[in-house]
Amino acid sequence: MKLLLVEDHLLVAQAMGLHLAEAGHEIVGIAADAQEAVELAGEMHPDLALVDIQLAYGTSGIDAAREMLARHHVRSLFVTSDYDAARAAKDTAVGCVRKPYSGPDLIAAIQAAENYLKIKKLTPCSPRLECNEGLLVLLPAELRSGPTGSAFHSRLNPKHRPLAGRG
Repeated sequence: MKLLLVEDHLLVAQAMGLHLAEAGHEIVGIAADAQEAVELAGEMHPDLALVDIQLAYGTSGIDAAREMLARHHVRSLFVTSDYDAARAAKDTAVGCVRKPYSGPDLIAAIQAAENYLKIKKLTPCSPRLECNEGLLVLLPAELRSGPTGSAFHSRLNPKHRPLAGRG
């Protein structure tokens, strides 16, 4: 997949980019603020933007995701520690990866987002991911209990029922 990284911490973005490139993804650019993200999305036409919520110069990743979608039809996957803001803006992105995350978890989330974008519906989630009302969420290991992360999911969604034969 062609990925645009929208992250104001350059070392974090570079480390993420190296890991994703090793996994076969093409990094088409790194943007530190919302304006740069929208410009790069228009120039580079990524398949997906990985977007932090809080960006440089006080700009918003949520605003960047909305603009990239409206202007350039580029979908976003939030990669952030600001989970509450990501959930509040769940109509803006295909999902959210919570920081801190592991490399394999990030790869799994990108694969799930790619599947979603291809078929416009979520495929069965990996045990490391929560699918909640259309928002894909990566659960850090310490918040997961059992193979489906059902204890944490239940706190977010009291109507949650584990899949048959799991958890």
